Amino acid sequence: MSTTTSTATAGPPTWTSPLSIDVGTPAERGNIPAWMHEWFSHQPRHVRIIDTLVALAVMLFVGFPFQLRPDWSYFLDWQAFFVWIPFTGAVAMRRMSPWLALVLAGIGLLIKWMLGLPLHGMDIAVLIVLYTGSARGPRLLFMLSGACSIIWPVIQAVYVAYFEMQLPFLDRITGRANLGPTEFLLPMGIVGIPLLLASIIAWVAGGILRVQLSSSRIQHAAELAELEYRQTQEELVREQERTYIARDMHDIVAHSLAVVVAQADGGRYLMKSSPEAVGPVLNTISETARDALVDVRGLLGRLRHTQSDAVKKTTEDLPAVFDRVRQAGMNLQTKISGTPKPLGTAGEVAVFRLVQECLTNALKYGSLQHPTTVDMNWGDHLSIEIRNRMDRAPSAPGVTGSGHGLIGMRERILVVGGEVRYEQQDCEWVVSATVPYQQGSAASATPGLPHPDNVDA
Repeated sequence: MSTTTSTATAGPPTWTSPLSIDVGTPAERGNIPAWMHEWFSHQPRHVRIIDTLVALAVMLFVGFPFQLRPDWSYFLDWQAFFVWIPFTGAVAMRRMSPWLALVLAGIGLLIKWMLGLPLHGMDIAVLIVLYTGSARGPRLLFMLSGACSIIWPVIQAVYVAYFEMQLPFLDRITGRANLGPTEFLLPMGIVGIPLLLASIIAWVAGGILRVQLSSSRIQHAAELAELEYRQTQEELVREQERTYIARDMHDIVAHSLAVVVAQADGGRYLMKSSPEAVGPVLNTISETARDALVDVRGLLGRLRHTQSDAVKKTTEDLPAVFDRVRQAGMNLQTKISGTPKPLGTAGEVAVFRLVQECLTNALKYGSLQHPTTVDMNWGDHLSIEIRNRMDRAPSAPGVTGSGHGLIGMRERILVVGGEVRYEQQDCEWVVSATVPYQQGSAASATPGLPHPDNVDA
């Protein structure tokens, strides 16, 4: 195993728009002046090598500085090398620095006109530079390339009209502009129009590629945004599921342990005074722990799998909760009025956990000598009111604890469109809630609850 450490930061590959300019880190810039930073875009090494080889191939096979005579003989023109070199550099630098490529092409044209050189195959470098500047350059270079695609053919045509060129067919019409308008317009049309069409076609082709690249960039950005949106949604769902599981775990553990602790404390005293009464206490502890174990296994199943087969608690399970807290020593009075109606799965769980949490708090912080009342009214909506006498006045239930229970039951009821209020009234702690019925469902009685208008004394 190699012990060499890398200073590069690992991460997913990023896509860089061809329209953007990026010169990399200061170390990669080297000694490039600050004003030239925006002229260069960072390209991989293999791209630079390929561009250089393509430039040499094109300029050797098409633009090598041989000149033709009117009799179709040719000779090596050494002066043309002064033009061939900047043209070759322009083609090689076209993607790494479109700005520099345009400057080199302009320098090559100026040298060519100063030396009086005729049209040559190396002029294809100008078309390549115009195409690349239109396709990959910034907006200013795109507009400047469009202007050059018109200016260059016009200047070249005027140059041909005024200066004689020793080329096949062109030697008879060039350099005669001073003789009259016909001699001026003829080379302009023969040379200028084809050059103008060729340069405009190159610029328009680059513009089409520019639009395609921009569309690809926008599409890629949209795909990245969609991917980030999906990841955010998945993370939100996971966070909601974790919050839901945490609330369930709190309700299960807090309620079960409160009952077990109360029963265990009572059984310890009964062992001295009434040993025969310890059996029911142990049965209550066993049943409570067994129910809690089943609920915890259901939560663990939800953690292991995307879809959970855990049994959802409903209002049908409330009588068992009532019996359990009574066995723990609570003086509980329940009043259920009206006809039960469907609340939906989330509403059933929310109501069950709300009542369970309130009774757990009453068992932990309330006075067992005074009655705790549960009033459930199935009217236009389900109204719940739970009262218990406080044993630790003026501290309120949940204040000395973590507070997660009150927050959890409020969040549960809010999710199903209900409302929860809790406050201290004199020496009593009052929790009231309203839960709407499930929309679009026919009203039906919920089995398992005490008969309406039944009051436990």
